[in-house]
Amino acid sequence: MPEVPTRGRDILFARVVERCAACRTERARGSSAECRCGTAARWEPFCTRCLKAFAGELCPSCLAVAETNGRSLRLALDATLAKSGGLAATRTAFTKASERADATMREFAIRQVVTPIPEWAARLADRNIALPPGADRSRSKMAAINELRVEVSSVRLALSNLGYSGAPTDEKVARNLEAAREALALLESWDGLSAGADHEARLKHAADAFGAALSTLGILLETVRRRDLSPLIKAVVRRDRAVRAAQQALGVG
Repeated sequence: MPEVPTRGRDILFARVVERCAACRTERARGSSAECRCGTAARWEPFCTRCLKAFAGELCPSCLAVAETNGRSLRLALDATLAKSGGLAATRTAFTKASERADATMREFAIRQVVTPIPEWAARLADRNIALPPGADRSRSKMAAINELRVEVSSVRLALSNLGYSGAPTDEKVARNLEAAREALALLESWDGLSAGADHEARLKHAADAFGAALSTLGILLETVRRRDLSPLIKAVVRRDRAVRAAQQALGVG
């Protein structure tokens, strides 16, 4: 599907075709199609909304309406975005929220606590994968493997016990940041012209989405900061200790 223009000027421009003043044949602007008038054709810009010809790039009547409605729309967007400082301050508000999210997740994100284990250790911890040849005949090796499996399971359990406040919250932080970023991009691309009800609805929706995303993001970051990760941290420490023990017992690396 073609991308829907965000700038009012682009929408107004798309309404204009070329029409032959003699035979009233229409063609797309810039087209080389001919009408029955041939070389006598008199092509001129024609507004498909006002249904009249004009001189210039944009229909002056549509442009005047778009400017007037654009001023009213800006007031409405400013009201919606009041908590962020209005339309003009959306970039600053997003930057502050993004920096806060980065700082919080850098310290408290699940991925910062649960670092991945080596592939060989993950294979040993998976009971569906065959053990290395001879491992099942060595008590020390099997003890290390069983301990690794127990501690890997403990990490999974600790993650599960966090419930919604765990990985789902981290994922929702990322989704809300992306939603705010997309809404900001739309709002920043607006040129101040209102080109109809659908155009205004898109911009109002973007303003609503931006405010909601930043508000939700603030709540989520508080959840991230306040959740108790100590059981998970302890489980990860034990798991990493088991990884090192298995590495020594099996002579990996």
